[in-house]
Amino acid sequence: MPTDNHHSIILPLLAAALLLPACTSPTSIRPNPPPPPRDHMPEGTAEAGVKDTGRGAHDIDFADAFDTATAAEPSGDSFRMPPTPRVENVPIASLRFSSLPVPAKTVRIALMQGVKKSVVYSVGTVSLRSRYPKKPPHYCRGRMLFEMKPGRQNVLVTAGREHFEVASPCTLLSEKEYNFLEIGDTTYRGALIIVAGKTGTFTLVNYLDVEEYLRGVVPLEMGKRPREEIEALKAQAVAARTYAYRQIVEHSAEPFDMVATTEDQVYGGVAAEYRVSDMAIHSTANLIMASGDSIIQAYYHSTCGGTTADVNEAWGKPPRTYLRSVADRDESGKAFCRNSAYFTWEEKWPWKQFSGIVLQSLQKLFPQTPFKGVVTSLLVEERFACGRVKRATITGSGWAQECGGDQIRFLLRRGTSGNPILRSSNFVVVSPDRNTISFSGRGYGHGVGMCQMGAVGRAQAGQNFITILKSYYTGVSIVIATLDGTKQRQHRDARP
Repeated sequence: MPTDNHHSIILPLLAAALLLPACTSPTSIRPNPPPPPRDHMPEGTAEAGVKDTGRGAHDIDFADAFDTATAAEPSGDSFRMPPTPRVENVPIASLRFSSLPVPAKTVRIALMQGVKKSVVYSVGTVSLRSRYPKKPPHYCRGRMLFEMKPGRQNVLVTAGREHFEVASPCTLLSEKEYNFLEIGDTTYRGALIIVAGKTGTFTLVNYLDVEEYLRGVVPLEMGKRPREEIEALKAQAVAARTYAYRQIVEHSAEPFDMVATTEDQVYGGVAAEYRVSDMAIHSTANLIMASGDSIIQAYYHSTCGGTTADVNEAWGKPPRTYLRSVADRDESGKAFCRNSAYFTWEEKWPWKQFSGIVLQSLQKLFPQTPFKGVVTSLLVEERFACGRVKRATITGSGWAQECGGDQIRFLLRRGTSGNPILRSSNFVVVSPDRNTISFSGRGYGHGVGMCQMGAVGRAQAGQNFITILKSYYTGVSIVIATLDGTKQRQHRDARP
C-alpha cells in the first residue's frame, strides 16, 4: 500500500500527464485509418473447407464442449469493472515483464468479404472519410447503404435522403467513442473501413484497438467461465492476443489482418462481451508470448484428451520448441481436460453413408486422383506417441489412399448435418459389421498448443495463467507488447 509520500509524488505527475495532448493512432495503418477517439485511445487452423490452411487458432464448432451457462455474478459494489486501459497503461503486476516491440496496437478484422452492398446503422453521428480525391468528410447517421459503383473503385452511399460517391478505401468513424456501428444483427466498436475488390465487390473491415477486439473474442473462444476460473480466461486472453499480434505482423501488407470466423479467431463484437472475460483481458493487458525476440504462433484447441500434439506431426509444419506434444495430466495421472463433454466420444455411420462422405472428401482433397466405387476398408497402421493417427489406409474399389495427421479429420467427416470434420484424430475403429462402422475417440480439435478445457481444469486446481500457458507453450517468455514508433508497419495510404 503506498504511503502519503507516495501520493504527494504521484498525484502531480498524474495531473501533468492528463494535460498532455491526446495520442494519435499510428500513421501506418492501411487503408485510410481513422483518427483516434478524442478522449480515449486504449492501447486461431482454417476448417471452413477440406484443405487445412494452417492459419487459424483452432477448430470449428467446439464451443459446445464448454458449459457456457452464465455463472452467478456478484452484485452491488462488490464488483466493478475497471475502465479499459489506455495504450500506455500496463497493470502494475506486469512491470516485471520485459517488452517486445510490435508494429501496431490496432487490428483490422474482415467482417464480410466479396459483398456488393451492405447496410450499416449508427445511432450517433459518424464521419465518412476518403483520401482520393481530398475532400471534407461526409457526416451521416441512421441507416447507410453502401454499394460498389460498377467498373470503378468508388462506393455509392445512400444516407437518408442524401446520395453521394466516395473513393475506396474509405473509413466510417464514430464521432463519439461509445457510438457503435451495427451490421446485420451484430454491433461493433471502433471504425469501419470499406475496401474495394477487383470484381465489383468490397470488404468490410472493422478497425479497432487490440484490447477492445479481444473483448469480442475471449468469451466465444473459451465460453462464459465463472470468476473462480478467471486464470483460464487470462490464459486465453494472452493466447488470443499473441495470435492477433502475430497476424498483424504477418499480414501488414494485406487489406486486413484476420477474419472474424474460425479461420482465425471467432469475433462477435459487442454482444459477445462478458464481465469476467473483460476482467481477464484488463488484468493481462498487452501481455503476449514470445520465443526469443519473436511472437509465437499461439495455436489452441478445445480438448486434448490428456496429451497435446506436436505441430510437426499434426500439420507437417517446421518443428517449434514451444509447440511440442506435452502430457496434460495432474500428479495422479488424471487429464486436466477430463470434464470436457468431448473428452471421450463415439461416432457411428451406416457403411453406405460413410463411403459417400469419404469419397466426396477424398475427391476435394485430391482432385487429380479418381476415386470410384465404394470404400471397402479403413485400417489404422501407425500412431504418434500422443496417440493420434499417424498413418491410415483407406481402400476402395481398385484404389487405396494413405492419410494421417490432422488431415484425416477432414476426410472422415461426421454423419450429422453439414458433415463437420471428425472431432479428433485420436480414435480407434470399432470392429465394423456389414452395415455400420463406428469410432471411439478422445479429445476435440487438432491438439496443438493450449488445451482450453485443460486450462480450465488447471485453473480449478489453483494454477495461475502464467503456469497454465507455460505448461502448453514450452520455453516461452511472457512479455509486454510495446508500440515501436520506428518499426510501425508501412502502407500505401496515409491518414486522411
